[in-house]
Amino acid sequence: MKKTLKIAVANIKGGVGKTTAALNIGLAFASLWFNVRFIDLDQQCDLTDFLLGDTQIPTTTLYTSLLSNKYPTVIHNNRENVSFIPGSHRMEEAIQELMIKQGRTMEEYNMGKIDKPFSAIYHVVNILDNISSNDECEIEILDCPPSAGVMVLAGLIHSDFLIIPTQATDFSARQTRNFIKNYVPAIQRINPNFKVMGILINMKRNEISQIKIANKLREEFGELVFNNEITYNASVNSAYHQKMSIFEYQDILPTKNLPDVALYKYLVDEIIDRANLTETAMSKILDFAKSNRQ
Repeated sequence: MKKTLKIAVANIKGGVGKTTAALNIGLAFASLWFNVRFIDLDQQCDLTDFLLGDTQIPTTTLYTSLLSNKYPTVIHNNRENVSFIPGSHRMEEAIQELMIKQGRTMEEYNMGKIDKPFSAIYHVVNILDNISSNDECEIEILDCPPSAGVMVLAGLIHSDFLIIPTQATDFSARQTRNFIKNYVPAIQRINPNFKVMGILINMKRNEISQIKIANKLREEFGELVFNNEITYNASVNSAYHQKMSIFEYQDILPTKNLPDVALYKYLVDEIIDRANLTETAMSKILDFAKSNRQ
């Protein structure tokens, strides 16, 4: 069984286009014949809403898995090579129950009644690890909530790589620095294989202030910042609200030259390179070409 490459898309700052970036990156991989699975860890459930369509939410979701240890239902999207595990608006309720259990078992541990206290974070990590070990998914994209809570920390511990979308604004850049300097080292102490794949400058406007902030991030973090930026464009929002990737949206337009499509293609090429997937991607392209000739 091939190892699933797990990529968390996260920032403790909200409003940075995290879910839109996660969807377009994941669906771009699916278009390259990678088997992609999305996992929605955010109780806002924007990713779930996008992918669900007319499908009913199954009875066993990530929320019920947190409380019952049952394997969550994997939904196969109508898009080829795409599946997902839906989130729940009740996720925070489950986390609160887990934290209560953690507090109770800590008391029992301190009293010598049990050998090991329950950990809410590792409970979530174990569920995510079990999901990844149960099928032939090649790329797993985790959409994390904009916080530093249990779901985010568990998602990062579980993952191989982190993509951090950020806007080129003072507050967003400051939160990104905070995330990298204060949270990433703690995750790496637990999971030494965890790496920041890159900082994605997202929704960038052609304004002097934003250009300066983007340049400052590049000066500070160097090659950690993706070379390719996603600029602010109405077509990305239009595509998202119609529950389409930017690639699918371009296909329904009379003109087939949306600049956002090229930007995301370049970004995914860079992700493939940083994740050492170039050989795998080329192999898939050759296999597809051979199957078309037969």
